[in-house]
Amino acid sequence: NTEQKFNYLYEEWLAIEHDLLRERGLWGFDEPDPLAKYKLDFIEGPCRMRKRMVLNEDFYKHYPYRIPIEHN
Repeated sequence: NTEQKFNYLYEEWLAIEHDLLRERGLWGFDEPDPLAKYKLDFIEGPCRMRKRMVLNEDFYKHYPYRIPIEHN
C-alpha cells in the first residue's frame, strides 16, 4: 500500500515537474532551443482548422541535422 502511494505521488510529481520545466513553462529555458522543430497538431478546431503547434520528436529521424560547414 505504501509503495502504491509512493508510485502515485512520484508519477504526479513527474507530471508537475514536466509542466514547470517545459519550454515556455514557469521555470523553463530562458532561450528557446534552436534545434527544436514543430508541426501542426492533428486535433481540429472549428471549421476543421488545426491551430496548435506541437514539438516534432521525429523531425531529425526524417531530416538528420547536419552541422553547417564554414567556408573560409
